[in-house]
Order: sequence, then structure tokens, then C-alpha cells
Amino acid sequence: MSAATLGSRGAALVAVFLVASGCVPVPTLPFGDKEWSRQNIGDSVPAFIVSGQTTRADVILALGDPDRKTNNDSRFHYVRATEEGGIAFMVGGGLRGEIIGTPVTYRLLTVDFDARGVVTAAKSEKVVKRNFFGEHITGTLPQTLFTDAE
Repeated sequence: MSAATLGSRGAALVAVFLVASGCVPVPTLPFGDKEWSRQNIGDSVPAFIVSGQTTRADVILALGDPDRKTNNDSRFHYVRATEEGGIAFMVGGGLRGEIIGTPVTYRLLTVDFDARGVVTAAKSEKVVKRNFFGEHITGTLPQTLFTDAE
């Protein structure tokens, strides 16, 4: 038996297993920013934010109210969520299936302030999460994005 025959049989066995288990990989299109997501966050810290100079008021005027903040306003989080496409999974059966695992890229801008309201640090991160439990569908932010107490 040739290697090509073995390879195609192996691929067919994997496909049968995935279909039988109710989990089929499907490509997803890049749908862009989520409708509830902000559009004014990029891949880096905005140039206007300068540690030791920029104030809390400057940040709010330029970016708007934060998506999340600490109780004492010492840390602001701004989040942009984008569906960039990739591979998701179709699960279920009996006309009750759904697509889960759609990759979503989060751009997270974290800005820290001192007691006077002046920026002490700013950091930009990019994190990819998958919507296995519906948080991207409902528009809630995954709590695993944040490391601070609210």
C-alpha cells in the first residue's frame, strides 16, 4: 500500500471520527470589530500618553470612559475585540448545533495613575481567546484578560 493511500485513509478516519463525535472544524471569516467593542485602541500605547505628564482627564478626553477600572480609579482598561477569522468548531447535532471556538483578538490598553491622577505606566497587550462558553457572543469581557481586582 502506498504512502498516499495510507495518508488519505488516515485523513478519512479522522474526518469520520470528528463527525461522529459531533465536533467538526470549520473556517470562519474575519468579521472585524465586535459591535460592542471600541474602535479607538490599536496595537500600541497611543503616542499622547506620556508617563509623568498625561493626566487622567487627558486620557478620558481622548479615549472616553474606560471599559473597566479599579474602584479607586488608579487603573483604567480599554478593550477592542476583533474577530479576525480562523478555525472554529461546529458541535452538536439534531439541528441544534452551533459554532464555538471562534478566535477573537483582544487589544487591551492598561493605564495606571498615581494619587494625583497622572499616568505612571501604560501598557498595550494583544490576547487571542476563543468563545467556547459564549462570552464573546454575549458581549461580556473575559475576566481572564484582567489581573487586578475591581
